[in-house]
Amino acid sequence: MQVETQGVHSSIIDFTLPRLERNGDPFYFDLETDECYFEGEGDMQFDCYRSMRKAVKKDWSRHFPRTNLYWIQYLIDKVLNEKCYAEGDSDEIDAELVGFYKRGLRYRSMKGLLKDKFFGFK
Repeated sequence: MQVETQGVHSSIIDFTLPRLERNGDPFYFDLETDECYFEGEGDMQFDCYRSMRKAVKKDWSRHFPRTNLYWIQYLIDKVLNEKCYAEGDSDEIDAELVGFYKRGLRYRSMKGLLKDKFFGFK
């Protein structure tokens, strides 16, 4: 699947929460070993961890596609609140992002989200 990005490029730099199988057994990072992920305040990322914890029911060994949507919401929030746009572009971009943000958690996974009208799909 290809998605029109309007020239925006991104890189994945955080591999803290990967899940994979090794010799048939799940290999993962169990966030329950450190309560600090869930106790933080002052940034939406802590809400993401709490939402994820609720979604996975404290079982970090399984894949829950919806948890990726929490991080997309986080990134959109950051763009909306800490943005820098070329002059004259902000109002239209903000309106599109706010709509996308509101629709984001209606999806069950990233596959559904990528079919959102924000990316040019109808």
